[in-house]
Amino acid sequence: MKNLRILDLSMNQIQSLRCLKDLNQLVKLNVSRNQLKSIDDILFLDIEDLNASWNQIEWIHGLNNAKTLNLEHNELKKLECSSKRLQYVNISRNQLTSGHEKLQSIAESQSEHEIQEEGLTLVCKPNFVNLSFNPIKIVDFKAAVLKIDQYAFKEISADVDVLIARWSKLRLVESNTIKNLNIQGCTSKVIDVQCPKLEYVDMSLSKIVQITNLSEKVFIQKEVQANQ
Repeated sequence: MKNLRILDLSMNQIQSLRCLKDLNQLVKLNVSRNQLKSIDDILFLDIEDLNASWNQIEWIHGLNNAKTLNLEHNELKKLECSSKRLQYVNISRNQLTSGHEKLQSIAESQSEHEIQEEGLTLVCKPNFVNLSFNPIKIVDFKAAVLKIDQYAFKEISADVDVLIARWSKLRLVESNTIKNLNIQGCTSKVIDVQCPKLEYVDMSLSKIVQITNLSEKVFIQKEVQANQ
């Protein structure tokens, strides 16, 4: 078993991964839909593709070689990924309140017992990050594509190329990097978009009645309902 590279244990009732901690050749692991509250035993293996979605995991630190992470539908309050190779991250439907970028490697700068604040911490710019359905307040990291549907706060300033924030409460979107913006179904009455590099915008299903200053920024005012 020590030469095992790919392992699928999904849809079981596993509560511990202790038996996997010596599988040093493992690069792809699927433990989705189990009963895991921790995956500490495999965090410092060189796993490139990890699917641990639909568990009850609250905290993750490490994953030094990860390229793809699917941690959807857990109870994550803190995720620190040390990998500089990370390309795809799905951490939707968790309890993360912030997202940060840390230039120095987490593994080098912070021990397991030196935990600072809760949230997501990355050391690179992934191609895709899905933070939808988290109580996110702060987004302070780089990504090619950021998906953050049901964003509950009124303002966002993100260093991303593509922002998807459908069915949100946004009133202000501000960025010098965003080229593609999808805020379909935004529930705010007034939306102020200050993104000078915009090439594509989707604001459909938002009952827009006015657009002004399109050459400099996009200012959107939604129709005020009669019963408001």
